Amino acid sequence: ALLPLVYSQSNTIWRQMVLLPFLLLLAQVDHKEHLLPNKVVLGALGLRILLLAAEIAWEPILWQNQVVFFLQGLLGILFLMLVLYVLTHQSLGEGDVKLYSVLGAYLGFNSALNVLLLALFLIGCTGLVGILMKKLHWKSRLPIGPFTLGAFLLLYFGSALGGILF
Repeated sequence: ALLPLVYSQSNTIWRQMVLLPFLLLLAQVDHKEHLLPNKVVLGALGLRILLLAAEIAWEPILWQNQVVFFLQGLLGILFLMLVLYVLTHQSLGEGDVKLYSVLGAYLGFNSALNVLLLALFLIGCTGLVGILMKKLHWKSRLPIGPFTLGAFLLLYFGSALGGILF
């Protein structure tokens, strides 16, 4: 049933639409509990694997490209996030590493990296404003989930508007 949806126009758009509810849920939970539940992150990864199988079934000639896209995104971002996890002395949580790995599997390495950089920029701006307004301290921790959702929406709708924003 998913096959016509996957390739009707662009498989990227469908992957983004499937990813969005997971990001909404993760942002809400992370904002309240400062935690990204493994069940949700692994559920998103499982669904991505099913989508990959549907993409391969729909376009078997392109199976190598689809698998490489998936693995580059998943493993490339996983490696980058593990390096950041170590370099930041675990300021990024393990859930953040898993979240961005799954994001890479859905969006590919470059797009997931763009979301990460924009999310970090948004966190930095929010932190700076919070410190200047004396609502936050230098050691305050902000959850990355809501900022990831915000960055994803900015990049997604920015490109949907013909690149007006980004």
